[in-house]
Amino acid sequence: MAGLPGSTTFARASFLIKGTWKPKRIRRTSLRFRAGDPSCHYAVTFRMRTVLGPAVTPADRVLADLPVKAPAYLLDSGTRPPGAWRVTRAPGTNPVRIRGEHARIAHADVGLVPAGQAAWTTIVARAHTLPHGECHAGTWRASVGPGIGDAFATARVSGYARRAA
Repeated sequence: MAGLPGSTTFARASFLIKGTWKPKRIRRTSLRFRAGDPSCHYAVTFRMRTVLGPAVTPADRVLADLPVKAPAYLLDSGTRPPGAWRVTRAPGTNPVRIRGEHARIAHADVGLVPAGQAAWTTIVARAHTLPHGECHAGTWRASVGPGIGDAFATARVSGYARRAA
């Protein structure tokens, strides 16, 4: 795990994806989908990781990781104990870039994580428009952004950091 030499982490997640999203690549550490509508396509990638970070609430963690310059760039956010999520859009329109994160504190062996820190298990989502599409605000505002948020809202995430044998 990043920042904890001599440790091993285990993490897993399950979540629901919109039925219209087409799987493009499924790997052990990432999932990639093609989303959007007939005239506008997005590549959406989900990755899972466990990292060391400040011991704050999950909502504060995702807020710090995905700040926005204006409320219009926040597409979705919420909490469902023990985790929280946030989905944002970057300024600009070509290509449209969407980022999301679901975070929760992972369990860890006693004494493994330094005081004031926590082991965080996160799902990070990134989406961007694909070339040759004719996209408008409705695809990211009403479809892709909320689709990532819905995946995070249904997520069941677990993580554990233990001392390496």
